Amino acid sequence: MNKIEEANIPEAELAQLVRLINESKWKTALAKNYPPELMHQYVMTHFGQAERAAYYGLSAAIDNYGFDDDFFGHPHRYLIIGDYKYWHYDMIVNREVKNLFELRLQLRDQKKAVKEAEKAEKEAFAAAEEARKPKQAEMF
Repeated sequence: MNKIEEANIPEAELAQLVRLINESKWKTALAKNYPPELMHQYVMTHFGQAERAAYYGLSAAIDNYGFDDDFFGHPHRYLIIGDYKYWHYDMIVNREVKNLFELRLQLRDQKKAVKEAEKAEKEAFAAAEEARKPKQAEMF
């Protein structure tokens, strides 16, 4: 599955998840702890009955239909539904706008490509320097 496409969730189950999502009151993580590109919303099981139902329903769907990816080197399981990416841990379900996730994937890939290019450049430079040095046999 392409990471930025919706999961193939059976229609009735997806309708139930959307209902749970819409009935829940999502709180926004405060910006003082997160840079803007990491802003997200969350529900916790103790927020109320609707949020508890959303947690259990979404957690099961994430586990069953989600995909694995890393977040700053830590593995997580994610699920795309509509315009949001969902993930869970402990008794919390988080969500963020899918576009932020897509941009972060692109940025991660670009950073990886830059690191690989820098490594290749260093190796090429070292090889060129080595080739320029006179061989010991040529010196005598």
